[in-house]
Amino acid sequence: MSGIIGYLGEQEAFSKILAGLKKLDDRGYDYTKISVLNQGKLQHDSFGGLLANGQDSNNLTGSVGVGITTWQTHRRLVTDGTEKFTVVQNGFIEHQSVDGNDTVGSTITHLLEENYRENDAISINRAIQQLNGAFALIVIHSNHPEQLFVGCQKSPLLIGRSVDGVFVVNDFKALPSTIEEVYILNSGETGILSLNQCEFFDQDLKPIEKTALKLIDNQELVTKLGFDHFMLKEICEQPQALQDTVQACLREKDGEFLVDPNLKLSLTDVKKIHILGMGTARHAGLLGKDLIEKILRIPVEVHFGSEFAYSDPIVNEDHLTIVISQSGETADTLAGLREAKRKGSRILAITNVIGSSIAREADDVFYTLAGREIAIASTKAYLAQITALLMITLYVAQQQKIKIDQELLKDLLRIPSILSRFIDEFKDFAKDLANRLKDERNIFYLGRGLDYAVVAEGCLKLKETTYIHAEAYSAGEFRHGTIALVEEGFPVISVACTPQVHDKLVKNLEEVKERGAFLTVLTTSDTLALKNLADQFYVLPVVNDLLTPLISVVALQLIAYHTALAKGNDVDKPRNLTKSITSE
Repeated sequence: MSGIIGYLGEQEAFSKILAGLKKLDDRGYDYTKISVLNQGKLQHDSFGGLLANGQDSNNLTGSVGVGITTWQTHRRLVTDGTEKFTVVQNGFIEHQSVDGNDTVGSTITHLLEENYRENDAISINRAIQQLNGAFALIVIHSNHPEQLFVGCQKSPLLIGRSVDGVFVVNDFKALPSTIEEVYILNSGETGILSLNQCEFFDQDLKPIEKTALKLIDNQELVTKLGFDHFMLKEICEQPQALQDTVQACLREKDGEFLVDPNLKLSLTDVKKIHILGMGTARHAGLLGKDLIEKILRIPVEVHFGSEFAYSDPIVNEDHLTIVISQSGETADTLAGLREAKRKGSRILAITNVIGSSIAREADDVFYTLAGREIAIASTKAYLAQITALLMITLYVAQQQKIKIDQELLKDLLRIPSILSRFIDEFKDFAKDLANRLKDERNIFYLGRGLDYAVVAEGCLKLKETTYIHAEAYSAGEFRHGTIALVEEGFPVISVACTPQVHDKLVKNLEEVKERGAFLTVLTTSDTLALKNLADQFYVLPVVNDLLTPLISVVALQLIAYHTALAKGNDVDKPRNLTKSITSE
């Protein structure tokens, strides 16, 4: 929930820390604090507002320091101790009242003061080990001006080394491009870092050896590349993300396409599948459930990652648990992963971040190839996730000798070019609809079958970016109570791309229209019945029925984007949201 950085080197710590914190500015934080150690004395400075609005220089001097960027409401996470040390922390600590001071900070400072022995560096690690919760923290101490102290529990922490010095971050993208190697601190571990040596310890403070991950400097340049916003740029990058993800899995042999996602897990004897995710990732899971059950006939349950670990789930050794997380650090989903693993399930992760916590703890990983996503509202990562679920489904079908529809695969290879044209063609429709929706206070989204999973995600995009209250329903369920809210002019958006329930959906929409709704329909079925019902009507490109979500969800993303613009919102940095929720 906060961005933290530590720096140790021969250059000015303030500028290095600030540069890293600015890379986390897409989260919309409005409070920053930096502490620097200079000649045995700690200096501090704090400032509000977005980092992008300034604060490029400061009088703080010194080559060792820590920094945090967060929200004003989370300032309690910035914890200063005595004049001897400073701590920055991400996540939460299960604290107890100390001397009547019921704050997280009092717990940390009390333990540090109680455990610290003069010039005994390991005593700081001993204090860290006594903390409980899901957190990552960095400590600097005036008695140890050439060292950083680190520890974490169930929350990520990365240590990067380069010619510029040692960097500690809780988000990979805060590292500078010069980083050559990275150490990953696992839950329960602590470390003492210096320029010449990084020492790591387990929960019993016994030394452990870590192997650094070697990095090649291929970090994507974070720029809008001429687009007005990162969200629009990332929507337009979806054809490439889809193509990269698919082509990494397909090979041709004897005139047929074979699916080979390079997975180690054998999935031939899976009796049941659980899918865990939160928000957008869970919506991808809903779509994955439909695809898996239609093609493989294996029962699938989709769970909220936050509830799974605490619901005593029925999980067996012949079950597969698919864990979906764009960042690979989603704390509640990670808790679910651990519970499924404890009960014997095989774990397959779908994530976009190599070396993330979920990737490391899973039995196998399918890496989506979406590239870096800057806008808070996820677009291309979602499309890559549902593509990954489709490729995994087809791979299992192949393993189980279920014949794969070659026309579906050929259509899949065509979709990137279809999608590129569609994004350009749909923008005028999206802009017109946005001008109609921008002043609304409530909107309903309706769909059936695969389309319900699509409208759930489209509805979330609208809520995230426009702050309009919106709800997604299965159109059949909508009739059982919620339709009472529809009155003259009430906006309803429906996706109608599932032939099996087309006639039923038309009847559902007739009831909605009879009550005065302003109805927008996106469909692949250019029927007179739908045209006559809709106030706004758009025919989407026709592809294989199982692949239509790859197009229809992009239409809903564009509607959300243009509606947010019409309202004058900051599209890339919606209020109250963060890209990666790393604490439960």
